[in-house]
Amino acid sequence: MTTDRSSIFARAHGLAAAGRFEEADALVRKSVAKPAKDAEGLAFRGRLGILSGRPGDAKNLIDKSLRVKPSHEGFRLLAQYHLLMVENDDAIAAARASIALDPTHPSPRIEAAAILIELGRTSEAAEVMEPAVDSPRLDATLSRRLEITRASIEIQQQAIDAAIDRLDAVLSGEPPRRERHGALDLLAKACDRSGLHERAFEAAATRNREAEVPVDVLNLTRQTDGIIANTSRASLSQWPMGVDDPRPVFVAGMPRSGTSLVDRLIDSHPRAA
Repeated sequence: MTTDRSSIFARAHGLAAAGRFEEADALVRKSVAKPAKDAEGLAFRGRLGILSGRPGDAKNLIDKSLRVKPSHEGFRLLAQYHLLMVENDDAIAAARASIALDPTHPSPRIEAAAILIELGRTSEAAEVMEPAVDSPRLDATLSRRLEITRASIEIQQQAIDAAIDRLDAVLSGEPPRRERHGALDLLAKACDRSGLHERAFEAAATRNREAEVPVDVLNLTRQTDGIIANTSRASLSQWPMGVDDPRPVFVAGMPRSGTSLVDRLIDSHPRAA
């Protein structure tokens, strides 16, 4: 590479966070010695494809990355792609392939469990994650993620008191912002189901208050422009059409943002409930 590898990817991550997906892709593509053989670079560009709404390109790049060198990150992105395309069994297969790379590593097990929970397959999630519970490879970050995921399973299995105790323990350790917010979300749900409504409201209010961030108009404009630039009839044709999935779809958005129009378009379809 022309410059230090870590600094290149750090710059590319910054461009992606600003919605400048094409620039991030070009930076990585032009900075690695052999872009078609660089597994990390291909995976990163596949992630950009997902973020910018180019699922076909994303799948192609992720597959290339995995052919060059199978990795947890590659399989994680592949699972994410399949979830976006509502290809649930393929998403689970990708998550299990990540586990197979290193069955003793807790991280892919936690990620696979999260996917299974999202799909309502709680018993499978608990089974997949069980070997990670006593893993000597758990660091502080993975331990928190493990406990939050276990609490999510316990909520689904109606072990509400155990979930509340587990989440209280996570929150008492002052976790990083993202994990704290995830724990507060689950705590609000668990307390609500347990009839502790005041405590549920307190957890939700704390989460909402801490999540408030000032609007960066310039960054928002860049992100929006990036999405518009990468959206066309060709790119939209890469997304699934007429998906047969029993999960409900909720239409939500800011006032005057087009939610009523979307609702009417859906309602006009003969198979929409």
